[in-house]
Amino acid sequence: MKTIFFTVVVFFSIILAKGQGFDSIYVEKIPVSQQAIAEDPNLNLNSVTYRVFVCMKPGYSLATVQGTFANPLLFKTTTKFYNHDDGEVIPLFRPIPKMTEALYYDSWITIGQYSRMTSASQLVPLSEDTDGVKDGIMLGAVTNATQLDPATNFEIIWGYEMGLNADFNTPGYDPENVIWYAAGGVSGVGPSNSVCIGQFTTDGQFSMDLGFRIVHEVKDSRVFIVREKIESDQILTNKIIFPPNKKPSVQLTGPANGSVYKMGEKVNISAIASDIDGTIASLSFFVNGNMWGTFTDGPYVVEYTVDRKGSIPIYAVTVDDRFGRDTTGVINIFSTLQPNVKLISPQSNATYEMGQKVAIEANAQSPDGQIVKVEFYINDQLISTVTGAPYRMEWTADVVGTRLIQAKVYDNLNGVALSGVVSINVNAAGNKPPVVNIVSPEDGLVVLINQTITLKASVRDDDPGDLISKVEFFSNDIKIGEALTAPFDFVWSNAISGSMKIKAKATDNRGGSSFSPEITITYNIPPFVAITLPLSGASILTETIFSIFASSTDADGTITKVALFVDDIYKGDFVRNAGNNYSISLKIDEPGMKTFKAVATDNHNAFFSSEPISITFTPVGTHFVKAPENKTVWAYPNPANDFVTIRFSDTMEGTSVRCQMLDALGRVALLKDFNNLSAGENSIQIDLTQLPSGIYFLKTSNTEGSKSEVIRILKKDNK
Repeated sequence: MKTIFFTVVVFFSIILAKGQGFDSIYVEKIPVSQQAIAEDPNLNLNSVTYRVFVCMKPGYSLATVQGTFANPLLFKTTTKFYNHDDGEVIPLFRPIPKMTEALYYDSWITIGQYSRMTSASQLVPLSEDTDGVKDGIMLGAVTNATQLDPATNFEIIWGYEMGLNADFNTPGYDPENVIWYAAGGVSGVGPSNSVCIGQFTTDGQFSMDLGFRIVHEVKDSRVFIVREKIESDQILTNKIIFPPNKKPSVQLTGPANGSVYKMGEKVNISAIASDIDGTIASLSFFVNGNMWGTFTDGPYVVEYTVDRKGSIPIYAVTVDDRFGRDTTGVINIFSTLQPNVKLISPQSNATYEMGQKVAIEANAQSPDGQIVKVEFYINDQLISTVTGAPYRMEWTADVVGTRLIQAKVYDNLNGVALSGVVSINVNAAGNKPPVVNIVSPEDGLVVLINQTITLKASVRDDDPGDLISKVEFFSNDIKIGEALTAPFDFVWSNAISGSMKIKAKATDNRGGSSFSPEITITYNIPPFVAITLPLSGASILTETIFSIFASSTDADGTITKVALFVDDIYKGDFVRNAGNNYSISLKIDEPGMKTFKAVATDNHNAFFSSEPISITFTPVGTHFVKAPENKTVWAYPNPANDFVTIRFSDTMEGTSVRCQMLDALGRVALLKDFNNLSAGENSIQIDLTQLPSGIYFLKTSNTEGSKSEVIRILKKDNK
């Protein structure tokens, strides 16, 4: 136990309203470093250091921290506080490398000062440390140090409470009457005017019963005492936890409740938000129960495209800088389906003569309304409007050439829709159009992107003396090229990926023309695959179960299979994990170097091979490690760089084992299951290359969880 001495003062003060000079309590919650855990057996994976600050409004300073019989001052934990057993009055400050370079984890109390041995320094929140070293200590900043008196005991009690108590034998003082103070008060050196009152390290749940006095630099006669219990579940990492947060407010400003929109129509959803004792951290919109956008700053506006019919609920949720939440009421907008229209006459690519009558007809529907009118367009010019079914008209072909016909429908709910475009040819009277067909490639061809293909057309003209002047080629109704002389071929080399409708148009010397029947060609982007682990050049023991990991994607389709080949021999298919990740487990019995590659296949049967990797397999006997005495599970090498091998001295046939690598905070850094082990001794190798250096705890257990072992592993740099 350590004893630290403070002056005991009896006082009587009026408890005034919170907030006159007091702003908040701020707690920094810092996990103890791996190095400290490795050096000190009294620290463990759950050990956390808490630094407690009193934050005040400008012009105020912290004079005392105190407790009374009615309001005891306590710092509590559900386990025990860490206090270095050095036998000294002065707390032991030990650096924690690789954390903040110079944080300390001894438990102690203060007003601002970080040690009476270094009175010219002051504790500050890490975010306000500006002296060049991020250790939470500002050098040369403090003017009034904590007053210490060796006549009075302050005891840190190993156990369930850390009480700040006067000497039990001092007459006239109850154990709860305790005070430590700074003459004239101490102000913070950062913008939050924060003064540290103590640091506490524990592996339990930390909580506080606080009391303190704040004075004003001018109005010194006004005394403010604030008391509050702060429970462990209020203490969040580096967050203000007191006074109680006033929740923010949020209100939807658009659209209006009950508004009606069409399917596919764009809607601006907007909101305003405010927080009277802090700032807005985020505002999220929800449409039909799904998050539709999150903002960390205004203006809060998101665009939504109506994608469903009927009632669509909308609301917003805001969160402030202290995790206070507010939710708007739900409004509902309503959507109606767009009408639809389709041309049923004439047929696409049909041929007509000048002066011939062309019947144009459309089918039109409104799923939740009534059709008002259908308009017909030729080459984007309105030629007729029909207000009732049947929606048809007759047009006389009056110009030689290609004509593009389209219909447009309107309903009574303000819905508007366009039909697809139908292309026809108009030839001079008495001129028989040429006949054209695509003879190569065949319909349904699938080729790789960037592959060059040749489109070939056959053409004839039955009018004596007529000549073919050109053959044009179209992809999805967009011209891609032409041929002016026989043979009427076109080399296509710049296609994009996807399915293409290809047709040819032949024109004779009198302007007569016609289209060929369409064929379909699909341009496919091949898949991609790469082996991600292990790295090429790795060394693995023979007769050891290990895993190969791969990543595979397909830009314009889906991956149907990823296969593994070892020295060009098929070894099996990968199993798909989350996202684009794949894995396969196997065992190699023969020693020597092996070459591994993955081959991915997509939904168009295109395939792609990964870059090969080489792995060297070493016989188990050459690296045999004898089991430690009374150990059924052991690991080597330890420390380890890239891989660690786990050996089981006695397993039953068919046993399944789960291996977990836990970091110094107890988080799972790596998890791997191994199934169907053989009877007797087994070896399993785990790849550590993706883990940073540090201390880990390897936990092995059977899948039922009835038996487990924990081994401490030191992971070294991969250098």
